[in-house]
Amino acid sequence: IPARPRPVAPRRWSPMSEASGEELSISVVIPARNEAADIRATLERCLAIDYDAKEIIVVDDSTDETPEIVSEYADRGVRLIHREVNQDACCGARNVGIRSARGDVVVLLNADAHPARDFLSRIARHYAQGADWLVVRSQVANTDTLWGRYLYAQEKVNWQGRPFEPFWSEGVSFRRAAAEAVGGIPGSFSVRFCRDNMLGVAFDEAGFTKQVDAAIQMDHVVPDRFSSFWHHRVWRGTMYPPNFFYFRGAAPPAIALREAAKLCLLYTSDAADDYFWV
Repeated sequence: IPARPRPVAPRRWSPMSEASGEELSISVVIPARNEAADIRATLERCLAIDYDAKEIIVVDDSTDETPEIVSEYADRGVRLIHREVNQDACCGARNVGIRSARGDVVVLLNADAHPARDFLSRIARHYAQGADWLVVRSQVANTDTLWGRYLYAQEKVNWQGRPFEPFWSEGVSFRRAAAEAVGGIPGSFSVRFCRDNMLGVAFDEAGFTKQVDAAIQMDHVVPDRFSSFWHHRVWRGTMYPPNFFYFRGAAPPAIALREAAKLCLLYTSDAADDYFWV
């Protein structure tokens, strides 16, 4: 089990001055592995964001045509970083993107995220007020499919009916210097699984200032085929059992019971009644 990051004394950054008219520079990092079906729409949405001081980075280790598609956007400012080896899955790609980013703030997106035109300007306001990292609200855009309804219900359960302290979301963002201070997303394992929420845990333990804004919504698309859905669950950091095994030392039977309890909660919730069983 890897050691958790040691607490780091938070650095106080000077808020952006609205009077100066300066825009905080923001890097959008998108890890990609065999995302040919989704990456074009995501890049178009990112390029359409009404915010000048932005850069878009795709960290890719695909075996399909994803890098060729991303290369088409080079003349529009999209940077492609190709990894020959899929090391540490999505979190390894995210760490590469964080280290390569030039912006003051880094936003992590998945390859099927659909940010709104005002997304960056809205999160920039939080950093102008002194935030070190920001969690927004994930929202499934395609609830007309089985797996889309499943994740929609899961997200709704998370935000309603019980106390919820999120450490991660689609479109989570943070100051690049804060990520450097905690060493990025922790851990390196032979089993490929993503543990993106552990970066939020590291920020929290280091004392960095978090803000949560559920009014800022990050739409994302869920695959309609199980094979693609399963690939995303493993690659994109939503397989929680390995997190509990590696980071909390939980026994496999306890993890199995926890996952069963989660399913029971989901299937008996109002969200499931309203959105899953249709």
